[in-house]
Amino acid sequence: MGTQINAAALPPTLTYRVVWLDDVVTTDFVEGRLEIAVDRSGIVTGLRCG
Repeated sequence: MGTQINAAALPPTLTYRVVWLDDVVTTDFVEGRLEIAVDRSGIVTGLRCG
């Protein structure tokens, strides 16, 4: 956390979604997906499974 999302090194096989502050997202749970929360500046502020 604390890294710019554009500078994050994510494996190409990783399933993930980036959720920006105030984004509207579905509440579906996808096993194996990483959810990356970012603030308005693009700084990673949280990581969650699903």
